[in-house]
Amino acid sequence: MPFCPTCWHWHEYSHWHAGHRHYGYYGPYSGTYPGATRTDDEIERDIRDSLFWDSWVDATNVRVEVENGVVTLTGTAHSSAEKKVAEDDAWDVPGVVDVRNELRIK
Repeated sequence: MPFCPTCWHWHEYSHWHAGHRHYGYYGPYSGTYPGATRTDDEIERDIRDSLFWDSWVDATNVRVEVENGVVTLTGTAHSSAEKKVAEDDAWDVPGVVDVRNELRIK
């Protein structure tokens, strides 16, 4: 499994990087169709689960708030890499329209 220095993740397959984000097999409009919406509670739950299961993030130090699909991450991270990974985890959840990463590095 190759390590990606851009997003600080190990990947099972090759990714094409677009800025700080990467795309795998699915395009940016995958899973979207008219009338499909997710509640803020569903988005928040999925982000918390993603952070919990990500071995690169100490989820106990991260607070998640979602309002109209806009995610705000607050709390602390141990490194800039952990801060970045937490933001990427939030972006990977369907229904997220923006991420405000206010994590502080301790």
